Amino acid sequence: MFARQLAPRVHQLSATAAIQCQRHCAPVAARYVAAFAPSASFTTSTPLHKRPVPFAPATPNAEHLRTLAQYEDAFEVIDKLPAIQTRLMITCEHASTRLPGKWHWPADDQRLVGQHWSFDAGAKEFTREITGRLSSVAVLARFSRLLCDANRPIGSDTMFRKEADGQPVLLNEPKRLHQHDIDLRIEQLYKPYHAALKRVHEVVQPTLVLSVHSFTPVYEGQKRDVEIGVLYNNDRDLPLAEKFVAAYQELGIKAALNEPWSAKDGYMFAADQFSTPHTAVIMVEFRQDLAVKADWRAKVVQATEKLLRENGHQ
Repeated sequence: MFARQLAPRVHQLSATAAIQCQRHCAPVAARYVAAFAPSASFTTSTPLHKRPVPFAPATPNAEHLRTLAQYEDAFEVIDKLPAIQTRLMITCEHASTRLPGKWHWPADDQRLVGQHWSFDAGAKEFTREITGRLSSVAVLARFSRLLCDANRPIGSDTMFRKEADGQPVLLNEPKRLHQHDIDLRIEQLYKPYHAALKRVHEVVQPTLVLSVHSFTPVYEGQKRDVEIGVLYNNDRDLPLAEKFVAAYQELGIKAALNEPWSAKDGYMFAADQFSTPHTAVIMVEFRQDLAVKADWRAKVVQATEKLLRENGHQ
């Protein structure tokens, strides 16, 4: 779609312009212009939908990203790499209530499907919406956090949660969660998801990793007044985190740093493994009763887009 929208502008560039671009512009831009320059296969009178749309990778590794599709049970990748280059990587570990493959919800666990125990309501929608408005690549898990929590290190006590709301999670009771099943969940879901994160990181080489989550307005009887939490771990990311908070507060939203929990306590595990002096890592946590409302998300998406564009993510 992006290529077709851009084609009327690009087809006017001659082969000479492509050569000049290759000499004086970024190599990525040169490859893109050359790919869409006029050829004998179509003319300016050819309808756009009939013009060829060659693959023009944004980075040398972009083609390798396509091989990740084989792990569709574990994750989804949303990207614009065929047409543009980006330095923004978005993750969403708790996007789904899905149980792929051989796994199914036990009858008594149906109470948990759609609750915060099984996924982060509104997080997937926000991820799709912000990715659609910015040059970015997003990786979303396609399995419930109750089956295997992708935002926990292997061996964590809450990687396979045994209890929710004071009642046992039958999906993870001992007769189902034996060592063979643990290994299967890790090998078929957890590791492929994290491999996808690493591959996307390799391709994008981001300056920002933005992790998207949501939290329940009441947790174990305690009401939470904060509406958006902006989490950071490394202190070098504090200035950027403060910009996120300020952007949301301008909308009249109750936003705060490291709430309702702190990234410094390990709650940003999946994204934080990519933290470097050249890569900031921020997690946004939206209160779920608000995050499920399309109009509320729309204004938050707009504010987030504005902030990210101001910080170099076009």
